[in-house]
Amino acid sequence: FDGLVDLESTWNYLDTGEDLGSDWMANDFDDLNWSSGDAELGYGDGDEATVVSYGVDAANKHTTTYFRQSFEYEGEDADGVSGLLRLRRDDGAVVYLNGEELLRSNMPEGAIDASTFAATEMIGNGESSLNEYMVQLDLLEGTNVIAVEVHQINFTSSDISFDLELLVESTTAPCAAGFDWEFEFVGLPTGCTDEDACNYNPMAEVDSGDCVYPGDPDCTGPDLIVSAEAIVNSLSTEVMAVDESDCYIEEGCLNGFGSRELVRFTTHILNIGELDYYIGVPSDGDNNQFEFGDCHNHWHHKGYAKYDLFTLEGQVIPIGFKNGFCVMDLECSGGGTGQYGCGNMGISAGCGDIYGSGLSCQWIDVTDVVDGTYYLLVRANYDFIPDALGHDEISYENNHAAVCINLDRSSGSLVVETIEGCEPFDDCTGTPFGTAQADCNGDCNGTALLGDLDYNGEQEMADAVAYVEHILGDDIEALPCTDVDQDDLITVTDAAHMALCQHYNVAHQHPDSSGYHDKCNFPVNHIINPFDSVHFSIGAVNWTQQYLDIHVLNPHNRIVGYQFEMSGIEISSTTNLADPLEFNITPSFAPGGSEVIGLSYANESMSKHYEYTPLVRLYWSSVEDEVCLETIIDVVNDDYHNTLNFIQDGCVVSSGVASAQEANAPLLFPNPMVESATLRFSNPTRERLTLSIADATGRVVYEEQILGTSHVIERGALKSGAYIYTLKGASVGNFTGRLNVE
Repeated sequence: FDGLVDLESTWNYLDTGEDLGSDWMANDFDDLNWSSGDAELGYGDGDEATVVSYGVDAANKHTTTYFRQSFEYEGEDADGVSGLLRLRRDDGAVVYLNGEELLRSNMPEGAIDASTFAATEMIGNGESSLNEYMVQLDLLEGTNVIAVEVHQINFTSSDISFDLELLVESTTAPCAAGFDWEFEFVGLPTGCTDEDACNYNPMAEVDSGDCVYPGDPDCTGPDLIVSAEAIVNSLSTEVMAVDESDCYIEEGCLNGFGSRELVRFTTHILNIGELDYYIGVPSDGDNNQFEFGDCHNHWHHKGYAKYDLFTLEGQVIPIGFKNGFCVMDLECSGGGTGQYGCGNMGISAGCGDIYGSGLSCQWIDVTDVVDGTYYLLVRANYDFIPDALGHDEISYENNHAAVCINLDRSSGSLVVETIEGCEPFDDCTGTPFGTAQADCNGDCNGTALLGDLDYNGEQEMADAVAYVEHILGDDIEALPCTDVDQDDLITVTDAAHMALCQHYNVAHQHPDSSGYHDKCNFPVNHIINPFDSVHFSIGAVNWTQQYLDIHVLNPHNRIVGYQFEMSGIEISSTTNLADPLEFNITPSFAPGGSEVIGLSYANESMSKHYEYTPLVRLYWSSVEDEVCLETIIDVVNDDYHNTLNFIQDGCVVSSGVASAQEANAPLLFPNPMVESATLRFSNPTRERLTLSIADATGRVVYEEQILGTSHVIERGALKSGAYIYTLKGASVGNFTGRLNVE
């Protein structure tokens, strides 16, 4: 392909929020008064080269931002030329070439204007991925214009991102004129087909008659070792500043945010065996050698290396992690011939792979490790799995390197040195530096599973539910077999991790994979994100009908789960006030208790909000004169980390409470509605109230100024589904409820 429009190139853009109709995409449109800047363009993520404006109101941001760029095409006018378009858009976009629509990405069908919202919200990798599209280009000789409109998912979306690359099929490259080739079938693949043989070839369909079995001198295989010398010669320290957008935490390379103390080293793995250690092609769905890294959006060889820190007595320090790489032949000092790379991974016999100390994740995070002497263990193929051809290694006893190191901060900064003469430690079976481990009950190579609360030998969704029940029943302790996040507390966070594990087991499939994941690798590190803060407040209170609403302000993160405790009431029931189409949960409580847990067991999350928004309604069976939101125990964000939590206006009293908190709940009937529904409400001063109805995306689909104490809502164009209605007024407060349309 030849480039027409480059990534990170300069675009003209209009970020005023106005509706330009359809003229703006034409080649002769005058955009001289538009702003100009380099891509990536957007706001809200912190990685933009050019920051565009969303307007003056964070609760009513511009829905659409426009971009234009001209480029030159040296060929003659041509229709239907093959091209490749790579697009980063958050949330949706429509792309035009020379005034004609070229493609739309994450946008609804039908007419598009400045008020059209994107089809779905982009979160996680979807916000930054470059989406590739094969396109047919109608090109003009000379100047062409590409125009793009980027649309938000709603008025309060936290960010926007845009960049684009356009390529055209080359007419001058070596293969542009085509080439001659022929295909000849030379027979079925041959090889040893006996799975018990040392040289078993799983790709063979015809047996070659040369199978070799254990005990035969020719029964060979690959044999991976780790170079201790490479570790010793490369040890160094670094202090890394970890910000809110850093991927290393999700990958497992770091154990927290802020300033982290790292010990860096080089990993050099050699194959001293007589056969290649073959890993294979990542995109092969039948190859179980790989796992997908969600954060960096690429494949890892799942058994390549593991970095652990141990006390001299053999007690593991819970800071280690597994590191997967693009495994290739980087040196062949053993006389081999290099042949493997990132597209087809492996280590040839007589070759080695080196990952230098300066590369990402070539470290252990020792921020929370006290000064002292420890063993750093680097293991290769730590699960002792055969390679992709079924070849076992000749020996697994040499798959590690152990280096004794000392951590010392007495100088004011971290210093690491190697120590000679440390005594090797044995695992629980007596094997020096072995891999056998005690289970969470302390049994060597035991079968107990962390989080298996019903002791049936499996981690299940029932265990996630049981966590919530036991927390509310106050009958669970933080023990090695229960404390999933190692914080010495049992909270909604432990339940959330167990639910995520089971959600991935049942519902998740990575592209081109068999669904391998690491979400059930317990325990996990307890991580608090200092960049995410969530505020809670008591909203509407109705002393007559015996309920109050808890409101939430979460501008920095989505919410998967929450846990808080009240005082002054005994809870009789709860109602979820969050949008049921994105956070369809049933808040849990113990009848007569004061604690509430809300958790999605299906990896759903409540969207970010930039003003206080109703979260949950609590009904009580008994109440004291003062009711308080006593404490926020935990909030789980969509990265399954904890947040900083704050309470504002957390107490109300039965007399003298602020009028904004007095409430008489509206009555909506029938609900679900078919043709119409009547909303009855208190309005003692007969003020003008605002009634609005929003769909699942947050888009307001109905809004009206109303008087009196009742209003008929006609169905009109409302489609079947769930909606959220809001009734606002200066003296009556802010009511939110659910409207279902059949």
